[in-house]
Amino acid sequence: MDTDVMVMRSGYPTLSLAQGILVWCGPERFRWAGETGLWAWHAVCDPEGAAVRLAVQLDKDPVLQLRRAFPRWTILRFAGTDRFCAAPATVDLLGAPAVEAGTPDGLAALLRVVETPS
Repeated sequence: MDTDVMVMRSGYPTLSLAQGILVWCGPERFRWAGETGLWAWHAVCDPEGAAVRLAVQLDKDPVLQLRRAFPRWTILRFAGTDRFCAAPATVDLLGAPAVEAGTPDGLAALLRVVETPS
């Protein structure tokens, strides 16, 4: 996973782990959007513990699971819904259609069909 470090207000670093996954590093705590959409917090004196919590959460994330399984696609979830979409992200998929589904499994099935040569 690529990581970019950005400096935000007050001089504290913000890590961009993946599209839509930001971790704010404050003077006392790390903070990120938890599984329920509420903030998840962890003490900065325990970065390994924060990394483990975040890794467990990200491993369960359906968008990141789809991105790992289909790296040649841009995978997104429509905000506030349970709908997912994918658009071709590499030259070898030029002409492939964007696809949309109501579940991660449904999107994976559509992507397998599009990627399977006829």
